[in-house]
Amino acid sequence: RLVVFNVWRPVKIVEDNPLAICYWDSIKEGDTSEFVLEPTSRANAIQTWNFKDHQKWAYLSNQKPEEAFVFMQHDSKGKGGHGVNVPHASVVLQGQEGKPSTRQSYEFRIAVIMDDEP
Repeated sequence: RLVVFNVWRPVKIVEDNPLAICYWDSIKEGDTSEFVLEPTSRANAIQTWNFKDHQKWAYLSNQKPEEAFVFMQHDSKGKGGHGVNVPHASVVLQGQEGKPSTRQSYEFRIAVIMDDEP
């Protein structure tokens, strides 16, 4: 079994374009679509998310470097081979439209290989 976690941490206080996380319980069937990486095969498909008005999103205002997000992005035992993964995106806040982003951050993934048995 393969589980992948994302870790997202800002280099300095985030003043614009924060990372927003979608509440899993606000996701409905049909909010996802599959994107197949060409010219490879279905085995290289990734899951993408479509924004919908019913979804609930949150972000940390002025997130500090010691405030990291850690969230699951893949579980090979999950439905469709994707599992519970967290929709996330950089968002432009009101009043910041058209301004260049000054956000600096690290994002890395941790792959955990484990037995299927509990």
